[in-house]
Amino acid sequence: MAGDDVELTTPRLVVRRLRPDDAGIVAAYRSDPEVARWQGWSVPYAEEAARFLIAEVADQPIGALGWAQLGIELRATGELLGDVAVHGVDDHTIEVGYTLARSHWGHGYATEAVGAMVDLLLGTLAFPAVHAEVAPENAPSIALLDRLGFTLEVTLEVTLEDGFLRYRCARRA
Repeated sequence: MAGDDVELTTPRLVVRRLRPDDAGIVAAYRSDPEVARWQGWSVPYAEEAARFLIAEVADQPIGALGWAQLGIELRATGELLGDVAVHGVDDHTIEVGYTLARSHWGHGYATEAVGAMVDLLLGTLAFPAVHAEVAPENAPSIALLDRLGFTLEVTLEVTLEDGFLRYRCARRA
């Protein structure tokens, strides 16, 4: 399994491929300035951009070179809450990122979804480590990474104005 047909289930969530009918919801939560604050896109985030993103990552295997994006769905209702991104940098380096609609912050959903993805990447897909980059001011994301066992690896200078912290989570013995 190269992570082609991924659907992860947790007690409360399903992490699954984004579908074309998710575009409106993706555009809505990505258009929230507080959600976009730590991300690399501008607001408003057009529904057309969401449709393009979903089509672009539809067949991207998890763990392969490039970006894959999966939706985070609430099992009880089928509501799309956000997404988890997986970036294959090279054959041995994988990164994870996440976005959650603001109305769903503070319930542990991101920790649950990202934790399931990290378990897949370190376990089934056998990556030696998973990386994540976070702005130093993004305390909630730093706390999430800490809860999942990530440790600070290095501070990256991304631009002259700001930098990112690079965290690493290694395979558990």
